[in-house]
Amino acid sequence: MDRQYNNEVTPELLAAMDQSSLTAEQLAEMDDEGRVLSEEQDEYIMLHPVTVLWRKAVSGILTGSGLVNGEVNDGVS
Repeated sequence: MDRQYNNEVTPELLAAMDQSSLTAEQLAEMDDEGRVLSEEQDEYIMLHPVTVLWRKAVSGILTGSGLVNGEVNDGVS
């Protein structure tokens, strides 16, 4: 596995989360009710920015520290 995930909130991640999930073309194809709902959701998202990110892992996944998730980690090195 060449990519490890952690709970860091990077500038790149924040920038990606600031982007609308819909393209201009998709918005143009929507009816008025759908467009208003999408705009309201975008406004809510902008008023409540991401400040923390928690990624969940399943048992058996390799963690960033090289341990397999599910092993006992008492924090002692």
